[in-house]
Parts: sequence; structure tokens; C-alpha cells
Amino acid sequence: DDGAPDDGTPDIGGDDGDVNVNDDGVELPDFGDPAGAEFTDAVLSPDGRYLLVQVGEPACLTVADLQEGTASAPQGLCGIRWIGFAPHGAVAYLLLASGTTVATLELADVAVGAEVDTLGEYTTLDVSPDGATVALSNVPTTPWTESEYEWNTADPGMRRLAVLRPETGTVAELSTPFALRDVAFSPVDGAVLGVSSRWKGD
Repeated sequence: DDGAPDDGTPDIGGDDGDVNVNDDGVELPDFGDPAGAEFTDAVLSPDGRYLLVQVGEPACLTVADLQEGTASAPQGLCGIRWIGFAPHGAVAYLLLASGTTVATLELADVAVGAEVDTLGEYTTLDVSPDGATVALSNVPTTPWTESEYEWNTADPGMRRLAVLRPETGTVAELSTPFALRDVAFSPVDGAVLGVSSRWKGD
């Protein structure tokens, strides 16, 4: 007995050198283990085909095609702050390490396309339902207490919002009256929706 499950679960490999396969028998990509580096920010595309992970220090991007069983590491894409996808899953939008540039990544051939620069620095991005618009903000990426929101009510960075269209390279930036707590797109008309926080005494 080799310890493999007998319930139909695919053998996903192990120390005995087995090949990793999915339910269709396709070999899964081997990301390797560079010097025991940790994998971070694993993100799956909406269609479930592509897995994007950052690995090592600095954390550099690897794109795995789970359908074809291949993995590619585009040059120079390290320390990415945020990854978002077009709804069809074929394109990823990357907020680069600087926080001031958004790059378009065509996942089929792992090719970096248009890059759009902003005036301000950002930490997160959201993609519109049609994939044509990207909204950038500095909403917290970890849970905050109400006190933290209150103390940062007037923080210029948290009040800043950018809306850009990667296809045309146009970008518009504005400042909201109070710090943003969350940003999303309306599924009805694609409008950018923002929730702000203010000091209780205001």
C-alpha cells in the first residue's frame, strides 16, 4: 500500500516523486522551492484557469496555467501590491511595487501590456464588471478598529481615489471629503462606489 487515497481523489504528489495531476489527468505546474522561499498572495483567476503567486524575497510573480500545466515567471514583476482580474479571467491588472503604476498582463502568453501611471501612491485596486475600468485607493487591507478609522479621517492618502482606463491610458484622480473605507463598482451601471469614514465630532 502506497498510502494513496482509494476514493477517486487524484494523486497530488509527494516525497515519492509522483506527478501532480488534476481531475482531467493534466500535469500541474511545478513552482519549485527556491531556497525554501515562501509563497504569498496566491490569486486564482475568475475562470479558474490561472493561478498567480508571488514567491521569494523580493516576492516575484509566477503565472501558472492550470489547464495546460505550465508556469512562467515574467521578468521584473516583483513586489506587486495588488492583483485584480478582468471578469473573463484572461487579463490581470497589477498594481506594481511603486504604488503609482498599473500594468496589464495578458495571461495566455504571460505578456506585459500597457502601463498607466498615476500621480498619487496606492495600495489596492478594484476592476469594473466589464473589465474596462480600474479604481485605485488606499483602503485598509487588514481589519481596522473604529478608532483607527477615526484617527485617519483626514489622512490625504486614504481620501485619494484614482479611476483609470488601461486601454486608453486615461486616469482621473480625486480626493474624497473623508477617508475611504471601501471601494467597489456598481453591477448595474459600473459606477464607482465609495464608503467614507469621518470623525464622530465632525
